[in-house]
Amino acid sequence: MGLLFIPLVAGVLSVFIPFTYWPEMLNWPFFLGQGWLPYRDFAIIHTPLLPSLLLVFYKLFGFNPNTLHLFGTGLIAVTALLVGLVSRSRSGDWRGVWMAQILFCLLLFAFQGNTVWFESFLTPILLGVYWCHVSYLEKPRFWKLIASGLLIGFALVTKQTVGYIFPVFLIFSVYLWQGKKMPMLALGKVILTVFIPAILIIFGLLIALYRLEVITDFWRWGAQYVFLKPFMGSHGGYVLLPTIKQSVVPMLLLLFCVVTVVKKQNFSDIYALGFMAFSFLFAFPRFEFFHLVPSAAFAAIILRKQNFKFLITTIFALVLFFQLQKYTHTFLDEKTMKIQSVNKSRYYGKSLFVLNGPDQIYFLNITPPAVKPWVPQLPWYLDYYGHQFFLDFVKGSPEVVVVSPYLNTPTRDGLGAYKPAEVLQYIQNNYKRDLQLADGTAFYIKK
Repeated sequence: MGLLFIPLVAGVLSVFIPFTYWPEMLNWPFFLGQGWLPYRDFAIIHTPLLPSLLLVFYKLFGFNPNTLHLFGTGLIAVTALLVGLVSRSRSGDWRGVWMAQILFCLLLFAFQGNTVWFESFLTPILLGVYWCHVSYLEKPRFWKLIASGLLIGFALVTKQTVGYIFPVFLIFSVYLWQGKKMPMLALGKVILTVFIPAILIIFGLLIALYRLEVITDFWRWGAQYVFLKPFMGSHGGYVLLPTIKQSVVPMLLLLFCVVTVVKKQNFSDIYALGFMAFSFLFAFPRFEFFHLVPSAAFAAIILRKQNFKFLITTIFALVLFFQLQKYTHTFLDEKTMKIQSVNKSRYYGKSLFVLNGPDQIYFLNITPPAVKPWVPQLPWYLDYYGHQFFLDFVKGSPEVVVVSPYLNTPTRDGLGAYKPAEVLQYIQNNYKRDLQLADGTAFYIKK
């Protein structure tokens, strides 16, 4: 019960704190459920493990936004429990365990982590990898290394950029070799024991994509776009770096952890610091606080045994920071629900396409987009996709087109600023405005 109390409290708080319903976490599983293939029928730049698991969850509990919230609440509780279990394995001090759990939950909510996204799903997986490795040092069992390899594989098929933290695993290997005076042959066995399971998971994904005949599409969106686009001259709207104000709390947190590790000087905390520091890279190239959830988990483990006065001060600062945060991306706001209501009552049964959002209308109305493949209405996607978007739109020929007002900016950068000129001109020539809402959102039907 001691380990479960804080996770249960965090789960209850998740219900009352604003939850972010990312359209991707609604639409991508829904598209999969419609028989659409990832990468070919809809553009997705992540590996498909999380959307596939969400599809199973939606089938069990219904295609409803509350189902996503339920999944997110469970994920928070499980992660907080794992933070406690890992902390408990490092020391028997219950106060340290509870402090780690409390600190993690406060950081998570302060970083707007009350949501479902790839980093929040990765956090328990990375905690599992960490526990397998540090536990192996205390009681060497090869099953722990095999388990860590499988978890690394699952992490990679959750999000490709997990590769950013591979240098952390080198710390573990070097410590085994030098710190424990492990012979090279034994070190090789360790590396292979971790490496082979991870590769098998990745090969399993590639084989599945090959059998679905989407391997070339995966290369386009899951490899070229993710790793090469920043070097392909894409416009600046793709990159969103943190402001100085946004950097203060993460950098202070990192400083606290570094100071703590220097004082303790034990490998388990050094290793946790490696996970924390390198997982900061998950927040790039587009910085948002919720990408820092993995860092929050490892920071909580490192700081679990700080003195009570320090923790109280830290908690007060985090609560204050949380109060200053604005949850601006719930995605189920009044405007979205109004558009959904009008579309459902006035255009029920007609093929639909939404320009400039809100994309979650497809999920809310259980209506797939009329245009296939579907590409998110974001500048960095549309700029990369180019003229093909116009050809796909003409071919899809939607009966109803919803157009939200675009931002009037001198460039095409930024959310809501990219205007697909060819498509808008085609709508002007072949559709007529049937209805316009007070906020400027217009519904067009074919002439």
